[in-house]
Amino acid sequence: DVFDGIEFYLPQLAHMIIHLEVSWDDAILERFALIVAQQSLHFALQLNWILRGAIEDYQPENADGTANDRYEPLFYGRCVKLLSNVERCVVYGTPQTHELQ
Repeated sequence: DVFDGIEFYLPQLAHMIIHLEVSWDDAILERFALIVAQQSLHFALQLNWILRGAIEDYQPENADGTANDRYEPLFYGRCVKLLSNVERCVVYGTPQTHELQ
């Protein structure tokens, strides 16, 4: 199955999407992750967990309301955007033109 090979690299893929240099275009990697998430609910769920963990790491405030020393607005914004897009992909289904072979 094509997803078994991709799933192994999911943590690295998510890390690359979140931490790419500002000058690089993250749209290609993000689009790839979204296409795979549309095809595999298991992949989408694992990506969801990774992104939620990263959001917690980079959020402006800790759970107790204190400032988060690790707050990174760029990384936080990327995580929130990608998480929203993953959820949208799963809810609205798979476009027929992007099926993986």
